Amino acid sequence: MSKKIIVEKYDGTKEQFDPEKLRESLEEAQTPDDLIDDIIKTIIKDSEEQTTTKAIYTRAFDLLKEKRRSYAARYSLRQSLADLGPTGYPFEKFVAHIFEAKGYKTSVGVVMQGSCTSHEIDVVAEKNDTLVLVEAKFHNDRTIKSALQTALYVRARYDDLKKNNHGSFDDKGKNIEHWLITNTKFSKQAVEYGECADLHMVGWGHPHKGNLEELISDADLQPVTALTTLSGSHKRDLTKQGLVLCKNIRSEKDKLEGLGFSDSKIREVMDEVNHLCHI
Repeated sequence: MSKKIIVEKYDGTKEQFDPEKLRESLEEAQTPDDLIDDIIKTIIKDSEEQTTTKAIYTRAFDLLKEKRRSYAARYSLRQSLADLGPTGYPFEKFVAHIFEAKGYKTSVGVVMQGSCTSHEIDVVAEKNDTLVLVEAKFHNDRTIKSALQTALYVRARYDDLKKNNHGSFDDKGKNIEHWLITNTKFSKQAVEYGECADLHMVGWGHPHKGNLEELISDADLQPVTALTTLSGSHKRDLTKQGLVLCKNIRSEKDKLEGLGFSDSKIREVMDEVNHLCHI
């Protein structure tokens, strides 16, 4: 690449544009190789010598959308997770669906009594002799990192619940796991503490294997907020009604009718759903 492009990242730091990083993110979105090559060439040609990560993302998203909406939807996964807000409840349900896809029985918003106080667990997942207690830390802004304080809280909760044998849950002979899952990244301090305190911490890009994007990919799940055929207000209406999975629209098509969509608009949405969710 003869053209030198300096990119300002979301955190304000700058680095030289690396086309291979863009290629990797496009490959993760299951974009065809020939389209990846075209997008990289177009972005290099059109970009100024000083640009931003956001500008490159937006341009790549638009180019994908022009070719096929479902490519753009997969590429926007990180933003789609942030769009599950403004409250954290839809993200909690989405996390529960990830565990369900792995054969767990789940409950959302469970109150458990510790030795000193009660605690509301965002997601409780059970399978065989394993009990997983999940703190689902949600951020509306994808640039905000989950900080040390959250990891400290999860560990303190773990200690309090353990002293009371996890309240009404029978923990005898069970493997108890305490997880902290966030839709964004962790701060360096949070990661260091989590490793020392033996916490299962899963976020965007962390850990290297088994991170959030891999869990979603392995479960073949996509949030309803990824759909490019829906406006922001329509996505919020659907998540408020408890619909957080793209694939569930097939069995809850009446919710699209409830939004006042015409038959042609519903067909447009369903075409994207079918391709995005491998239906």
